[in-house]
Amino acid sequence: MKSEERKKMNVLRFVGEDIGKMKYRYTVITLQLIVGLLLFCYIYQVNDAFTQTRGMIQSRLKNQEIYMFRDNTSDKKIDKLLNSDDKLQDMKKWYAKVQKVLAENADIQSYVADTTSDINTKKDEYIRNVIVSEKFMDIYNMKGNFSKTELKKEFFGASANADQIPVIVGYNLGKKYKKGDVFTDVSRQKYKVIGSLKKGSVFVEPSHSKKYSSLDDCILSPYQLSENDSMGYWSYVQSVYFLTNNAGEIQKLIADSKKMGLYDLYLVDFSYQLQCITRDAQDTFAVYGMFLAVTVVFCVVGIIGNMIQFINNNKKEFAIHLLVGASAKEIIGRIILLAAFQILISLVVVAAVFGVNKYFCVTVMFASIFMIATMVYPILFLKRQSIRTILRRSYE
Repeated sequence: MKSEERKKMNVLRFVGEDIGKMKYRYTVITLQLIVGLLLFCYIYQVNDAFTQTRGMIQSRLKNQEIYMFRDNTSDKKIDKLLNSDDKLQDMKKWYAKVQKVLAENADIQSYVADTTSDINTKKDEYIRNVIVSEKFMDIYNMKGNFSKTELKKEFFGASANADQIPVIVGYNLGKKYKKGDVFTDVSRQKYKVIGSLKKGSVFVEPSHSKKYSSLDDCILSPYQLSENDSMGYWSYVQSVYFLTNNAGEIQKLIADSKKMGLYDLYLVDFSYQLQCITRDAQDTFAVYGMFLAVTVVFCVVGIIGNMIQFINNNKKEFAIHLLVGASAKEIIGRIILLAAFQILISLVVVAAVFGVNKYFCVTVMFASIFMIATMVYPILFLKRQSIRTILRRSYE
């Protein structure tokens, strides 16, 4: 037993000496491995998150087209609309028609997502504020440390005239603003935190971005329409989305708006934009994949070349060890440990950057397969060498 332990200690001692002899090459290849495994873990994590998000959004949108109003109303006309009591009544009637269409057509879903007003918490610090309707939370399946009851009563059920505006903070902001906290912006408006969103919460705003919009660093506040506020009705037109394959009913609303002398609207289908989001992501992953492939090739060539050179440089030493009783298994173990230490160092760095999670576990599997694959040739190369051949070549 002691003999076995002594052999293991000797192997480890030799490995330490081997690393010292080729420390420059060993360091360069280790750094390449670190970059490669970090890149692999990052690509896998981003791709997995994107795939899950795309699947979630597609399932929630139910393969419906996504539409928005586009407003062609002149500034002069808008100014008249916003300052006319008669037109305010017409806006109320038109808004009521919109709600009636939504109530009578189950195949038309609608939500509000207004991203035009940031919250200025202190000098030169702005937090993106997304004003959302109740349907927004349902369509995008927003989850967090709040219940449906809290969402209905404390968030959407809060009075528009309350001293404190209820808000839900994104995952990253949740580290600073805890549930129940009250904070104030530069204008002394108070906000009460109802809860925080689950990490990775996203939504689509195809009129503003070709990517899924992350809510991790955003604040959600409830959409509340004031019946006597002309600006509120106009803002609704700018921020309402429709999910449907029945655009005809929405076109009728546009015609009604024109007849009533209100907004000059037209309908825009953003479904193609959602396809662009997917294509852009795929192009990005292709570029990442190319960098990963190049890094892997450099690592494979570097490790195999380094091991062959190591074997050739230490033939005499290996032959002497074999002559005095060492086994070929011990020599092979020495070579494998050299590569294993490189992989281990790289994985420690990956764990420090990404944490120990499912992405790290997949990276460990990838690294293990990579090590086995790169060790095949050096081990076969060594096993083909007999003691006599090794001794003869070591003196050539």
